[in-house]
Amino acid sequence: MSDFERRAKASKKFGVYTLALREHLGLSQAEFAKRMFCHQTLVSRVETGSVPATPAFAAQMDVVAGAPGVYADRHTELFGATDPDWFKPYAELEAKAVAIVDYSPVLLMGLLQTP
Repeated sequence: MSDFERRAKASKKFGVYTLALREHLGLSQAEFAKRMFCHQTLVSRVETGSVPATPAFAAQMDVVAGAPGVYADRHTELFGATDPDWFKPYAELEAKAVAIVDYSPVLLMGLLQTP
């Protein structure tokens, strides 16, 4: 299983936990988002697994649930080892990026290469 597939599965599974917590608390997505200090669309995307939850999101779920460490630990179990400290700013930039452009004057990228 590729890293992409592993992260996609982890995102979907954590989304199920997020939905279960929200429904257990009897909250709408908008109400849950207010308690999470985020936008309702983020809650929706995390619940569907289309966006992976961040460790900070999981930690805030612990606060909302009144269960210290439960969701943060589950996040760590599902998503595995975190990126090295030096790489975290780049991963955050990539997650926020609309497009990623690479300029390589000497090298042609894989799709443009011919056998």
